[in-house]
Amino acid sequence: MPGDAHPSAKVFYIKYLYMRVSAIATNLTKREREVAKLSSFGFNSKEISSILFISESTVKQTMIRIMNKTGIDNKSDFVYII
Repeated sequence: MPGDAHPSAKVFYIKYLYMRVSAIATNLTKREREVAKLSSFGFNSKEISSILFISESTVKQTMIRIMNKTGIDNKSDFVYII
């Protein structure tokens, strides 16, 4: 979504993404939900890897899988929704 969009359009877009992700979120694995939650709290890949005792590349691959499953195209939308 472009940064200069009307505020009500942004709210609509966020609500649309939220409904879409909520319907799909039940299909996420336990690990995917853990990574998603930590990412939504603002932790970066390196921090998440330290917290979960997994490699940073595993975190990045997990984020890609989550985004593919939910249909979200970019991480900024992902962080707003999860």
